[in-house]
Amino acid sequence: MDISDSTEVVPVIPVLTTVTYELSMLVLLVPLCLLSLLGLVTNSINSVVFIKQGLTSDSTTLSLFALTLSDLLGCLFMLPHPVCFYLQTLVVTDDPVIRNCLVLSTMTATYPHIICTQITCWITVYISVERAICVLFPLRVKLLIQYKNTVIILVFLTAAEIACHVPFILNCPFLWLPDPSRNTSYIVVNYQTPTGFLLYELSNLIESSILTSAAMFIIAIATVAIITRVRTSSAWRTAMSTKKETFSKASKTQSSSEKRISVKDKEAVKVIASVAMLFLACLSFSHIPGLAMYMIPQFSLDGYNKDLFHLFYTFKFNLDALNASINFFFYVKQSTKYRQTLFKLFYQQFN
Repeated sequence: MDISDSTEVVPVIPVLTTVTYELSMLVLLVPLCLLSLLGLVTNSINSVVFIKQGLTSDSTTLSLFALTLSDLLGCLFMLPHPVCFYLQTLVVTDDPVIRNCLVLSTMTATYPHIICTQITCWITVYISVERAICVLFPLRVKLLIQYKNTVIILVFLTAAEIACHVPFILNCPFLWLPDPSRNTSYIVVNYQTPTGFLLYELSNLIESSILTSAAMFIIAIATVAIITRVRTSSAWRTAMSTKKETFSKASKTQSSSEKRISVKDKEAVKVIASVAMLFLACLSFSHIPGLAMYMIPQFSLDGYNKDLFHLFYTFKFNLDALNASINFFFYVKQSTKYRQTLFKLFYQQFN
């Protein structure tokens, strides 16, 4: 008697239809392109201003310049993503470069953008912790925060992030596969090599989930500590200023000097706190794609929910571009030193 396997194969249906995916991407990529271009402009201006102020003037200026450079590169690497999608979707051609443009940009531009955003993350952590130390331990700042240490830490953070991602990039070769329907070939990224898949899983678990969550926690604690300390110090200085109104002229001069220092500290704290809170807001939402890999079946580069994967990450890239592009406006509004340097540069340029 013949025994046959009567098990039915249940068809797998993706969460997102192809039409919905393409329409959503066409909409989301417009702000992504605009924000990336804005980020190139604003961060270029920031770079010139910080160089004019002097990168060796203090550790905060150097750290903000490093943050600006990381954001600038992140915006630059993000531009090929929307351009390639529009070319591949809207242009009807058999040109292999255009037909495979989006895949080609994945490991050459989009993944470097992800590296830049993670470098930005840890530079923001360092800036927040550095400013918190300056506010909480003002008498030990010169001992705890030194310029050469800042240089070493920034170089280490950048090198460590790049080193963590290079093995995965090297284990994800491009492959040409035949396309019988068009009698041609197309390109895929083969990350499913034994080493590549393991590195992909580790990167998602450690970099995207554990370390990113730790960074968010550190930034939040440092920002709360900064704001709380500055408010306490401001209340104390206000009370002391009232008592010193009856002192001699010398005492008044000293009080005026203390106020000036207080204003300078407040401006620095406002800038750092604004940058940190914006980063936390954007990172909180952009953290979702990494967590979705553990909640949605086949949510990956080549799974049957790959369209949803690309859509989630495009939304994340919008938040990355937003965070990278608008720090300039915080600097202009809240930093007198930045405004003075910027206006001086424009005055010299047009006069």
